[in-house]
Amino acid sequence: MKQLFNLLLIGILLATASCDFLEMEDEPEKAVISLFEMDKSNCVAPCEVSFTNLSFEFICEWNFDDGSEITEDCSPTHIFQDPGTYEVSLTVENENGTSHTSSQTLTVNDGSNIHPFSGLKTLTFFYHTSAVKAVEVNDGFVVLANIYPGSPLSTKAFGSVLAKFNYLGQLESAEDVSDMIANDIIQTLDGRILLCGSTNNVGSVIEIDHDLMITKEYLSTRVGSVFNSIDHNNLNDIYIAGHQDIDGINASLVVKIASSFSERAEFHSYDPSSSNSLNHVQAHDDKVYFSNYSQTNAASQLFRMDQELYDIEELAFVDDQVVKSVKVDDAEIIVSTIGTSNAESFLYTFDHDLNEESTEILISSEYGQVYPSHLTSGENEIIISSFVFTGDADCPIHSVLQKRSNIQTTNNETVYQCDNHQGLYINSINQLNNEEYLAMGFAIKDDTYQLALTMLDASFTPK
Repeated sequence: MKQLFNLLLIGILLATASCDFLEMEDEPEKAVISLFEMDKSNCVAPCEVSFTNLSFEFICEWNFDDGSEITEDCSPTHIFQDPGTYEVSLTVENENGTSHTSSQTLTVNDGSNIHPFSGLKTLTFFYHTSAVKAVEVNDGFVVLANIYPGSPLSTKAFGSVLAKFNYLGQLESAEDVSDMIANDIIQTLDGRILLCGSTNNVGSVIEIDHDLMITKEYLSTRVGSVFNSIDHNNLNDIYIAGHQDIDGINASLVVKIASSFSERAEFHSYDPSSSNSLNHVQAHDDKVYFSNYSQTNAASQLFRMDQELYDIEELAFVDDQVVKSVKVDDAEIIVSTIGTSNAESFLYTFDHDLNEESTEILISSEYGQVYPSHLTSGENEIIISSFVFTGDADCPIHSVLQKRSNIQTTNNETVYQCDNHQGLYINSINQLNNEEYLAMGFAIKDDTYQLALTMLDASFTPK
């Protein structure tokens, strides 16, 4: 019996030791794997790239291969300032000190080796659509387009969409702009994309990222308001101009908001005997310039305010004309107009105190009724796009592009008639970083107005 007891005791001790051994044994260590994705692999300098860490470790270290400091932010955004090929690497480390590194190649171009698309690119939505304006981003273009019940030239937009194209003219993404009807889009020097318009009967401003997602929104407190134009002074101020409908009379409205979209100042002017709307805003140095159209008087005004919108400092009148575009640069103010009672359109220049300096006919009315649609200026040149209504049943609309060294001297005037403009009616034009041009507007295909864009070389010849 004693021997049996000893055997049982030994068995119990061995079993206990075995259990203790099993409890003390470590589980095998999971493999540490570095894995990440970046939102682009090819872009133009300066190029902002967003990186997403797909690993599940405690410590992250990013090396961007451009001489910048290593960052430990696990999903950072980084700007590559110079062209080149970069081996971006992510090192991840677990709590036991085990690490792993992976890398991907990013190519940053200087713009000269990009081969833009050729031919006409169109995009069809459920309704008639026309491009309004575009901004160039690091890897292509973001195009603002409006949706219409009929012709973009004779009906009112009831919605807006954003379309992002790469440099090959391929559509990468498209999004509607919530409930907004957008009138203007700009890009600030730090790459922010801002739009203005109206949302559910109030003036609105949104900021979007390069994936077309809304990141900020500002809504006016004034019911019946619409924002027509937006600009940024490259400091911390955004200016939006428009109007508020008060019992069928438009009151002029300007709002100044911070980059955080908090409201800073407002100018509101209501005259029950005169309907007015601010259609353009340009911030320059410490002043802000606007154009106003009085429906009652069928005339336009230009005026200047300080940055705080306290009061109108200077005023200029443009009788019997509707201002279509305003561009302020270091030398002067350039304005395109269309007559309220005739077919003539003009270019004006003013100094910064709004003293008129010169006036020129934009395009000879022998073509037909001229309707300037967009004006932009670069170094020593002015670019103007216009529609010309010919009255010809077979070819009722021409598109005209002009390049001028000043408003008196036309260096290039190209008329795109029905047989030589690829079917594109040009509403707006952007000069690109490679000195070519992106022309956009609409094309008529299968009885539908479609968003359309094409690339032009420096002489306005379609590629």
